[in-house]
Amino acid sequence: MKKIIFILVTILLFNGCGKRDIEKKIEQLIKAKDFENAIKLLDEKIKENPSNDLYRILKTKVYSRSGNIELAFKEYERYYLLKGKINKELLKELGLSPLNAQISPYKFMVLLTLADFREIPEDIKKIVRTSLSDGDETVRVGACWLAGRQKIKEWEKDLIRLTSDGRSIVSWNAIWALGEIREEKSFNTLSEILDNAKDPSIITETINALGKFRDKNALIKLRRFLNHPGKHLSTASLAAVEYIEKGSIKDTYYFIKNQKDEQLLGFLYLLIGEYKQKELYNEILSVLKDKNAKFKENAIRAFGEIGNEKDLHILKPYLISKNQTEKIHAYFSSYKLGLKDYEIYKKGLDDSSVEIRRISAIALGQSKDKDVEKILHDRLLKAPILDKVFLSLALIQ
Repeated sequence: MKKIIFILVTILLFNGCGKRDIEKKIEQLIKAKDFENAIKLLDEKIKENPSNDLYRILKTKVYSRSGNIELAFKEYERYYLLKGKINKELLKELGLSPLNAQISPYKFMVLLTLADFREIPEDIKKIVRTSLSDGDETVRVGACWLAGRQKIKEWEKDLIRLTSDGRSIVSWNAIWALGEIREEKSFNTLSEILDNAKDPSIITETINALGKFRDKNALIKLRRFLNHPGKHLSTASLAAVEYIEKGSIKDTYYFIKNQKDEQLLGFLYLLIGEYKQKELYNEILSVLKDKNAKFKENAIRAFGEIGNEKDLHILKPYLISKNQTEKIHAYFSSYKLGLKDYEIYKKGLDDSSVEIRRISAIALGQSKDKDVEKILHDRLLKAPILDKVFLSLALIQ
């Protein structure tokens, strides 16, 4: 009997060492970026023992780290068929795998999805930070958006650098992000930009960003633009000055409203959201109830910043709107304000808009409901690659 026990223990120890050895070897090959030999080694092991799920796990990891997104997801599907178990560590590898590839829309999807998480783990922040230096402008924009939405102060230096990016859309988003984070060094940078910028869109966003600091040292520079011929620019400066002095943009709003300039009023809806103007909440509600109101999509977006959960029913008609822009903003604002109607989000998974599918997946992923988790996972196994990216991330929240 003792002899049998000894043999069994020896076998278990041998197998255990074997597993550790293969994991160690694969890690070394990944570190050396020798992905080809890592796959060859694992294929040999799979031939020897096709039912060993560890080899499938490691193979998924190798493909993910090499940026071979499609093969990584296919290998995960093989793992799941073998094991029948959701593996969240692997889903994390898969969700971040586009960052190792050269396909910009997939990278952008990673950053956009993470931006809408309630919270991002520190290890993921470190991984995605390199996106601020990506060669593609779309990816850099996504990184700025992530930094601003999550208010990542540690990225301030990178964002300051991006305000001088060769692409104005990147600079614009970096400026917006600095206005959301509001660190002292950023204030000085934004002040300098206001002195030198020529692009009206850059100037307008810099005015908005400076206004959020509520620093009276900015007033002299901001007042220079009050009579600017550009209507959006002068309106932005009027709102920023009032916000710094009073913590409100109410007077600016009613001044524009009395002018009956619908385009500027639509711009003000956005500023109500940017400056979190809850005292103008009833004005936004009035716009959403008015069938003839213009720029409703901007009002819906503002509602997501200043709304109350008790008034979420106001957004219900917009969740089925034929105007796709209104519908997208309605889903986003509903999620942001904490809508817990999972049936709405389940419908959203089938929407033609990738944005609605994405935000619906994130909302459902936060439910922590096992049945909902299974729905998302089943969807992931059948979805196109772009959807697989946000679905895998939604499942690891």
